[in-house]
Amino acid sequence: MSESHHDGLPIPRRYWAIAAWTLGFGMSNLDGSIANVALPLIGRSLHTSPATAVWVVNAFQIATAVFVLPMSSLADIVGYKRVFQGGLVMFTIASLVCSTASTLEMLIVGRLLQGAAAGSMVACLTSFMRFTYPGSMLGRGIALNSMMISVTTAAGPAVASAILSVAPWPWLFAINVPIGIIAIAVSIPTLAPGQALGHRWDVPSALLNGVTFTLLVVGLQGLGHAGAWLPWAELAGAGISATLLVRRQVTLPAPMLGVDLLRTPLVAASVVASLFCFIAQSMGVLALPFLLFNQSGSPVASGVLMTAWPIGNFLVAPLAGRLADRYPVGLLGAIGMGLFTAAMVLLMLAPAHPAPWDMALRIVLCGLGFGFFGPTNLRAIVSSAPRERSGAAGGLNTSFRLLGQASGTALVAVLFRTLAGGHATPDALRLVYLIAAVLAALGGLVSTVRIGLARPQPAL
Repeated sequence: MSESHHDGLPIPRRYWAIAAWTLGFGMSNLDGSIANVALPLIGRSLHTSPATAVWVVNAFQIATAVFVLPMSSLADIVGYKRVFQGGLVMFTIASLVCSTASTLEMLIVGRLLQGAAAGSMVACLTSFMRFTYPGSMLGRGIALNSMMISVTTAAGPAVASAILSVAPWPWLFAINVPIGIIAIAVSIPTLAPGQALGHRWDVPSALLNGVTFTLLVVGLQGLGHAGAWLPWAELAGAGISATLLVRRQVTLPAPMLGVDLLRTPLVAASVVASLFCFIAQSMGVLALPFLLFNQSGSPVASGVLMTAWPIGNFLVAPLAGRLADRYPVGLLGAIGMGLFTAAMVLLMLAPAHPAPWDMALRIVLCGLGFGFFGPTNLRAIVSSAPRERSGAAGGLNTSFRLLGQASGTALVAVLFRTLAGGHATPDALRLVYLIAAVLAALGGLVSTVRIGLARPQPAL
């Protein structure tokens, strides 16, 4: 007999479930960026060029993007607990593979497995929220998850540097093995199983999704190279595959890509707002180290100042979560994007040699604005979808987030190439932040449309 948790898990089981989730999801989020710091060491150790070593990062990102949507659908079919635990087991094994890799090819295989496992865990986020927290605390639960993401994002470079100061790079991955084992053990008796609908998993949709996101990510990354025709062919292929995917979804009773959920006005407005805002956020994040380095000439100082962004997110997330349980998400999202738009304008107008505290305040405002928008927007999507379609709602939200981030990254690369021959000149950076401000403002405008659509209700 399956359990039913219409008002979340009881205490203290809820806290243990949160601990298992935090260990697993936090570990995978940390590994999304921790390898970046070690790329030069990995390249030298495995005798490969920097251009080739970058696939250690690309493999993880592509696999994560490809697996989120299919695993979201599978979570609705068999229950999110099985999918999350499967992701935990795979991530732990993949970390062992990475830590023992003696060739670049073996390391890339391990990173592909890590990315697939991370995508599986990310796919369970919405279902975990719906079945763990009471409906009246859903916003606070989402805010807690946002805080965890902020902490692991900010801590990534520091953790990597600390490990590399006392151990070789394989320990970046080996440390995940005991953490993964603990997370698996804690998750077994604590996670709510969720609802298992038992309908068929659509293999053609999964394949079309994989082709779409692989070609999209690779194509967008290649746009920054001058004179390249292959990225445009890859993007065209992604467009064709995406069209076939959407056409297939509208014929299915429980589509893998939640096009049925877009019939709900609040969900549709929320994912459109999310797309605009994540393009702006990706542009702002990617351009920031170039802006800071131009100002100070010090990569260390730039790295320290960049931590102000996740710190701002961390500070505002609890407030955003509580307010999202009480007030219209459209209003809260518009406020968040208003702050973020102001932050983009302030970065665009930053002087050539500002005081460190001046830049820190501008960057903190970025984190405050986006930290206010993120949890409230996700709360709108989660609470508007039927419980049995929680996985699909999470997959839809994540797909638009990944699309926005990839598009923002590509747009910055194209702007740098066309305006400054591939260099991050002050003029090019100002245009990046101007476009980011416009997109953020559009996201805020779309968010205001939601004010009259619905107030947050307990997610039953």
